[in-house]
Amino acid sequence: MLLQALEPRLLHPPDLRGRGVGADDRRGRGPRAGRRGGAGRLQRGDLRRGLLLGGGGASGGETGQDQDAETQLVAAKAEADRKEVASIAAAERARRTAASEAEGARVRDEARATGARLVGLAEAEAEAARLAAYRDLPPAVLQALALKELAGQLPSVNELTITPDVLTKLVGRLGR
Repeated sequence: MLLQALEPRLLHPPDLRGRGVGADDRRGRGPRAGRRGGAGRLQRGDLRRGLLLGGGGASGGETGQDQDAETQLVAAKAEADRKEVASIAAAERARRTAASEAEGARVRDEARATGARLVGLAEAEAEAARLAAYRDLPPAVLQALALKELAGQLPSVNELTITPDVLTKLVGRLGR
C-alpha cells in the first residue's frame, strides 16, 4: 500500500517535470532525440521556461552546467528514494511471507495434534468397551483369554517337552 501511494511521485517527481528529465523529455536526451529540432538548438518555450523557473535567460541566473548538476542531484535523490521504497517493500514482502509460513506451520501442527487426540480418544473408548465385555466373565474364562493373549505374544516354539509331573499339576488345576 505504501509503495502504491509513493510510486507516482517517485516515477515523476513534481520538480522534474518539464525540466528535461524523465520519460516525457523529448529535447535531446531520450530515445526520440532529434525528432523535434536537436539537442543543440533552442526550441520554442525554452527561453520562456527558463524565465518561469527563474533562470533569466542566458545572461542571468544559473548556467546550463548548474542546471545539469541540479538535475543530476534531484535525479540521484529520486533514485535513492526509489531504492529505499523498493527495499521497504521487499522487507514487507519477506515479513508477510514469514508470517504466512509460520501461520501455516501452526495450523498444520494444530491439525496433527487434533488428529492424534482423536485417535487416542477412539483407542480409549475401544479399550473401555473391551473391558466392559470382560467384566461379567467368570475368572476361569478370563484366565483362558489371558493365556491365549500370552500365547500370541510368545515366539514360536519348535519343540516342547512335557514331563509327567507338569502334566499332573496342569490336569489337577483344570479339574477343579
